[in-house]
Amino acid sequence: MRALTLTEIERLARRPEVRRTAAKNFLSTLDESLGYIGNRARAYQNARQYGWNMATRGAIMEGIRMAFR
Repeated sequence: MRALTLTEIERLARRPEVRRTAAKNFLSTLDESLGYIGNRARAYQNARQYGWNMATRGAIMEGIRMAFR
């Protein structure tokens, strides 16, 4: 896993209809110890808990993919 740059996080968070604060906070706190699957599971759990829309979930999932590529 690599840490996403601030520029990458900003680019994902600025997509239309993305909840910027949610995307920025989640992507800046990816946990290497959880691995790809664990971070995705945490994202799904947070999405349900906080009611994230599809655009926010999509941006976060893309960020996770980028970090674990």
